[in-house]
Amino acid sequence: MTVKPKKPTDSHPDKDQIWELVRTLVLGGASAEDMLELYYWSRDPALLAMLRKAVLAPEDTRRQLFEFFADSNPKDISASTQLSPRRLILTA
Repeated sequence: MTVKPKKPTDSHPDKDQIWELVRTLVLGGASAEDMLELYYWSRDPALLAMLRKAVLAPEDTRRQLFEFFADSNPKDISASTQLSPRRLILTA
């Protein structure tokens, strides 16, 4: 799924707030590299949806997920699913 980025001329209900956030990030010392990384993240809607759900998970679940990914080599991570009961099994 490709998402077309909004242009400054687009009518968007939160346009002023969005541009204020961008201005704050730039004036607050966010580096060009950080801004570019945020842009690339914004281009993957599925990843953003997954991250939003992880952030909204219960605190203990969120902590365990973040610790698992922080302590694992990405190339060693694998996932499998179990249907009944429904489970996601992560291994590294």
